[in-house]
Amino acid sequence: MKQLKFIPIKRQIILLFLVNSILIILLGVLNFIGLRHYERNISYIKNSSLSQLSLLRRIEYNTGTNYIYLLHNLYSTEPEKKIFYAIKIRELLFQNDSLFKELTDKITRSSTKNSLEEVLKWKNLYQKKLITALEISWEEQDVMPFEYEEHEIRPLAGIYKQKLEDFAQLVVYNTEQDITTTLEKISNTRLLSRLIVAFGILFLLLISNLMIRISKRLTKDYITLKQQTIEREKAQKELQLLNEELEEKVKKRTEELNGAYENICQYNDELKEVTQAKDKFISVISHDLRNPINTILSSSEILMNMLKESPVNEQIKHFASIINNSSNKLIVQLNELLEWAKIKNKSMIFNPQKLNLKETVTESFKLIQSNAEEKYIELLNEVPGNIFVKADKLMLRSIFQNLVTNAIKFTLQGGSVTVKAEENAEFVIINVTDTGIGMTEIIKDLLFNESKTVSHTGTAMEHGSGLGLVLVKDFVSTHGGTITVDSEIDKGSTFTFTIPKAGR
Repeated sequence: MKQLKFIPIKRQIILLFLVNSILIILLGVLNFIGLRHYERNISYIKNSSLSQLSLLRRIEYNTGTNYIYLLHNLYSTEPEKKIFYAIKIRELLFQNDSLFKELTDKITRSSTKNSLEEVLKWKNLYQKKLITALEISWEEQDVMPFEYEEHEIRPLAGIYKQKLEDFAQLVVYNTEQDITTTLEKISNTRLLSRLIVAFGILFLLLISNLMIRISKRLTKDYITLKQQTIEREKAQKELQLLNEELEEKVKKRTEELNGAYENICQYNDELKEVTQAKDKFISVISHDLRNPINTILSSSEILMNMLKESPVNEQIKHFASIINNSSNKLIVQLNELLEWAKIKNKSMIFNPQKLNLKETVTESFKLIQSNAEEKYIELLNEVPGNIFVKADKLMLRSIFQNLVTNAIKFTLQGGSVTVKAEENAEFVIINVTDTGIGMTEIIKDLLFNESKTVSHTGTAMEHGSGLGLVLVKDFVSTHGGTITVDSEIDKGSTFTFTIPKAGR
């Protein structure tokens, strides 16, 4: 009778054991399928991101090449070359349209699509300006090609390039977010799997314990020892498994980050190559243009001297004066462009020497005295005569010329520009103060920003290249100094910079 009662109970325990084992296996298979799905999802995210970044690199390369072709078209005097570069520009514009269409098809996030629409808006504006530049008949226009390129196309090109860089960073950020989310899902799935296995093992242990108690084949002490051994081994195995999984996860994450870092480094190298090509091109253009402009400048000066003692029409004298002033301003802008290109190419020689600051200011004033006299502006040199600095003579003169010229540009007729200086332990603190129109906080924030150089019209409609203050900051930094600006609307501005002090 006891055996008959025992057999059904035993069969029930065995049946529960088998059912529990099958459930654990099924859940394990489902978890494995889920993990494989997440791993494939990570691979898809990486491939999609790399594809999008590749398209963006091609778009940026085409855009930079297009800009160079545009400059060739605008400055070339040969019709065949103009037609050739116009065709090339249109071909690259068509390629960019195709690349943007392909990029749009690859993007699924709504926020990323919104950002891409913003990029497309600036792309369309930039392309319209390019087409307009190609279609304009410059002989019938009041504006010259290089002025149109400088004021109409270059600012849009800078904004368009920045939008492309911001969009590329957004793609990288979204990719990292997607991968992080997927890794969290994998971690949660693995945790759930371990919990299921742990509960299954616990249930199996309970059944085994029940079987052991029913069979009464082992003593109580033996059962206790056996349970302790099983639990200890289980804990060790789980700990080992957790360590192995953690090491594998860290290894995979490290490999993914290294791959992303290599891609970003490659992308940065390509951008540096494009930037270097642009700087080299600007440097060549600056050198080639200086000779004819110097010829115009010297010829206009000779013509003005000849007209002073000649009874000719006053309008002719006026036009001669305009040619001379425009040539002077253009040669200054070309010099700024050339110096900027030298800094970027690291070809400018830095030769610091002991200089008398007051004499240096006086020499700089002589070079720009005519600009001040045109607007009846007084130049005041209030630097003590016993202050000496250790500086590159040409760089320091360029710093004063740019700062004082800028002050004259934004000062009304009858105003003044004053240069003062004082010493501290290591540096000479120099102030260039004007009584001009001042500037807003927004303009102050953009003054020394190389990526957002903007030229503002002066009080007498003077124009500039927008590089003067950028050069000043670079020259001051080369000397190990700093430069700041303090300004108030309608009251004037003060530029303060430091130069190392020289021993007496």
